[in-house]
Amino acid sequence: MKPGILLIIFLPLAAWGVLQDIANTAKGGSIDLRNRVTGARIAAAKLDPYSYKWKRGDPEEFCDIYNEPGGLLSKTTVTPWVLAAHAPFNSMNYRSTQWLWFFLQYGMIAAGALAWIKCQSGGVVRWGIVLVLMYSVTPSWRHHVDHGQIYVVYAAMLLFLYWISQRTVSTGLAITEGVLGAFALGSRPTLLGQFVEPYKKRRWISLAGAGFGLVVVFVIPVLLFGPPIWNYYRWAMEAHSESYLLQMKPARAAISYPGAIEGIPLDTIAGFSRTIPFADTSIFRMISFNLPAKLTPLFWAILMGAALLYMAVRKVSTDLIWWAVAAWIMVGDFLLPAFRHTYNDVLALPMVLFGLSALSGRKGERAWIYLSASALILMILSWWDKLPKSFLPVPSVAWFLLAVGGVVWALVIAKNETSVTDK
Repeated sequence: MKPGILLIIFLPLAAWGVLQDIANTAKGGSIDLRNRVTGARIAAAKLDPYSYKWKRGDPEEFCDIYNEPGGLLSKTTVTPWVLAAHAPFNSMNYRSTQWLWFFLQYGMIAAGALAWIKCQSGGVVRWGIVLVLMYSVTPSWRHHVDHGQIYVVYAAMLLFLYWISQRTVSTGLAITEGVLGAFALGSRPTLLGQFVEPYKKRRWISLAGAGFGLVVVFVIPVLLFGPPIWNYYRWAMEAHSESYLLQMKPARAAISYPGAIEGIPLDTIAGFSRTIPFADTSIFRMISFNLPAKLTPLFWAILMGAALLYMAVRKVSTDLIWWAVAAWIMVGDFLLPAFRHTYNDVLALPMVLFGLSALSGRKGERAWIYLSASALILMILSWWDKLPKSFLPVPSVAWFLLAVGGVVWALVIAKNETSVTDK
């Protein structure tokens, strides 16, 4: 089917999805945004945001009702750097923050796609738009927006970095490339391969910018929240990992909440859409909780580093490097010892788009389009409530297999090429 016909089909469906997201945001509490905002406020009060439990008499601004009072840990799991990035919301009305975050999510997916489009030409652009629109009608994106999630920001960061790497880079842009790459790494430790392209091009000022950015990532949370903040985070991630692998459930403890929190009715601030299907898609859930929790991500990081350095030494194209980076990041996202929601699958978008660019004009271009579209169709099918619940992880499994295939595919192309000239 031609991309023009698919555009006609999926554009109105995407518009309908926006209306659904507006309705869900209006009647819900963006519950994952809530734990980041309350976490930033708690950290600003020099308390541990990763283990804090609200009780009567505490500020309502600290209250996240999904922090089980009988559990050891809170629902806040983002890095201290991400909490620092949420600090501007500390004094803002939470309802206003919700709507700001709603527009930010759509702004990030649109701006990221536009950054990629600016580097392309021809039919590949139409296919890229179609695939993004297809994603926007999936339960993954509905779930992401409904919960006020942040993964689309990480995906957009990769797309912005790709756009920078395709430019004739000035000193200022090179420093921005390094700093933004460091900010991405500080936001999520699996965003790890973005420094290979500047290394390949011997853009040392970008790598110096990355070094400066990493200092900023470490120091700013310490200045805002106090010296223990990174230790709090390290301890909490280890505890979350252990709790997940042992499938521990928090003890039940009774607590009553006020009828309204920050002026928002309790049922609203606790609300989320219960009609959006989701599943745990971590490799530990799908294969075995007995996989080595620390060695599995470490092995991934070593393999990723070796493969990307090999490609850098071969001086393959920027498109091919970024396709491999995004595919490796997608693989790594499945290997963390933690509950992996289907909204994480927004991280597949950079991989899909970079694959289109890398394979443009090559044998295999159509295969990548059809494989990506097939994975998206599986996601759309998961709306059908007649399917068994065992089907819900299947689309994410497809993305995992596609990411592994992308890693191998990019390496095979790199092996068969000598130095190439970037488009």
